[in-house]
Amino acid sequence: MVQRLAAVAALLLVPSMAFAQATPAAGSVTIVESADSTENPPYINIAECSGATADTLTYYWQVSSFLGGGTYELWIADQPPTSTTTSDAGRCPAQSSSTLTVNSEQIASVSATAASQSRKDTTTVAQRLAQINVACDAGITQVYLCVNYTPTGGAQVMNAASGTVTLDFKVPPTPVNVVLGAGDSVLHVSWDAGTEGTGTTEGYRVRWGLTGTLTGSHDLTGSGTTEYDIGGLQNDTAYDVQVLALSPGKNESTPSATVTERPIFVNDFWRLYRQEGGQEQGGCAAGAGGLLALLALVPLAWRRHRRRS
Repeated sequence: MVQRLAAVAALLLVPSMAFAQATPAAGSVTIVESADSTENPPYINIAECSGATADTLTYYWQVSSFLGGGTYELWIADQPPTSTTTSDAGRCPAQSSSTLTVNSEQIASVSATAASQSRKDTTTVAQRLAQINVACDAGITQVYLCVNYTPTGGAQVMNAASGTVTLDFKVPPTPVNVVLGAGDSVLHVSWDAGTEGTGTTEGYRVRWGLTGTLTGSHDLTGSGTTEYDIGGLQNDTAYDVQVLALSPGKNESTPSATVTERPIFVNDFWRLYRQEGGQEQGGCAAGAGGLLALLALVPLAWRRHRRRS
């Protein structure tokens, strides 16, 4: 009963914990991606920038100057806000203007109902970046978010909260020297890190499938993790395997060379014991079936040993 109550309590805490993780400190904006909510802070990768992945963002902000009521304006720009004065409108603009030296776009204008608020963007990441003229091969590494706050009956506070989103448009090096080791219903994959690439390797993706297909996939975290066991395979069946490197933003490298191997049946001591009628499930249980089967294995194992020698 106590365990059940604890489990229920844990489930009830999940929404509040998730909100606490997304709520920023005063004066800041944090961002959560619809497709990569575990990234903190998030990365915008090549697929998201190009529109191949229709990802969207949710923005959370908190201001320290909240006076009760008013309006929030949320902006995105290709340059960081550097001032809280209205004369620096291009950094966290109060309005659009063709004379701005900073490429910026207003995401939303909402009622300031509380010091901490959020806004889910209905525009995709690709469309937002296009609005501020950010290309998917751009040299910049971040885009910037800022909030202007206009209290009811008061003067506008520029850049009352700000934050950043990291851009990752580089491809990591392709893994090399992929080797497969055959086991019982398993293939052991090992490889070396590549050196030909512009991006940083943050992890790897192993893909496998029957010859001509790659339906299985598993991601590994860490650039030093260069081996993986693919389990649950059919013995004496050919499988293709590829390895790709992943950048921090999950950009894929070009695939490694495809390597093919077949898992093999291994007739180990335990299988021989079961074939001889052994009934033991583990441990040291007594019983004629288990004891006789073990004794019967002795001459069998000896004969097999003599044949090999």
